[in-house]
Amino acid sequence: MENGIVKPEGVISDFVVLVDDTLTEEFQQTLLGKIIDNEFTADIYQIEKKLDLNQVKKYFLKLEENDEREFGNLFQVKIIQIQSNKASTENEEFYKKVFGNDTEVVDSLSFRQQLRTSLQVYYDLESEKMLDFMLVKELAKTSQMEFPENFLKKWLQSTSESWAKKSGYELEHDFFHFKESLAWRILREKYSQIHEIQISRQELENYVIHSIKQKYGEFKLDEEVWRGYVRKMLEDKRTSYELLCGTGKFKSHRAYEGINDNRF
Repeated sequence: MENGIVKPEGVISDFVVLVDDTLTEEFQQTLLGKIIDNEFTADIYQIEKKLDLNQVKKYFLKLEENDEREFGNLFQVKIIQIQSNKASTENEEFYKKVFGNDTEVVDSLSFRQQLRTSLQVYYDLESEKMLDFMLVKELAKTSQMEFPENFLKKWLQSTSESWAKKSGYELEHDFFHFKESLAWRILREKYSQIHEIQISRQELENYVIHSIKQKYGEFKLDEEVWRGYVRKMLEDKRTSYELLCGTGKFKSHRAYEGINDNRF
């Protein structure tokens, strides 16, 4: 808006807000009592807390980062939809919606038991990830490996579009973690050679099936259905390479097992 009048060629966009503590107190008060089609003037910087200019442009105005159009802080806002969050009624339809059509959950007791099981699986996976993360950092730190940093930075920025855009703090921060990852890959390969780790197709399939079940265990599928899905997935050479050689998730998993068993 300019001088209290909506600009005919001003920025137009639509966005969603949740009425919670992410909104400023001022905007929450403005929304009180409003219904669909109500219009009002709002300061675009006083809708959500702690949003900077780039975030306002991206999330509220839907402008590209390189869009240099100038705009003020006041905008005409119109409510086009209101959606309320209501507690669902526990019934068969609800259980199937949450756990799938083949779920064995039939009442509140089994629902809570299934939730406990799902949460246990989730937190087991997250704790394993955290342990792996801490292990990689500690091994990278204690190994004291030295790398040709200037060469690696130039190589990364000349071969990767995303790295080419990095500079200053972002470049140094991401390069630090790149070195950690590189150190771990070297250690992982050395460990695999020393202990002659051999990976069979069956082991790889079992690992992927286990990983998928940890994420989607609520889907009660026959073992052969899981295995068929995974075999089809592993037909993709890129996927197999990433598991074994690229990010090396499975090879890292085998190395973690050995290190945790104090065999390193």
